[in-house]
Amino acid sequence: MVDQLNGRTPPLPQIINTCYSFVSQKEAIRVSSVHQWDAGQSTLVAVKGSGGVSAARSEPEATYAWNWARAIWADSLT
Repeated sequence: MVDQLNGRTPPLPQIINTCYSFVSQKEAIRVSSVHQWDAGQSTLVAVKGSGGVSAARSEPEATYAWNWARAIWADSLT
C-alpha cells in the first residue's frame, strides 16, 4: 500500500514456509522454502534456490522449533 501511495510498484507477495519435526526429545530437523506469486500461473511458486533442509538433526534446530512454536502460539492465542 505504501509503495502504491508513493507511485511505486509494490513487491510481489511472498510466503515463507518452515516445517520443524522433532526426531528425539532434544533434536529436530527443518525443511523451509519461499514462495512468490506468479501472475502468469495465478499461483504461488517456489523461488529457485530458496529452500533448504537441516544439515543434520540437532539440539539448536529443536530450540528454533520451540521458539517458532511459542511465537505462533503468542500471535494466535493472545
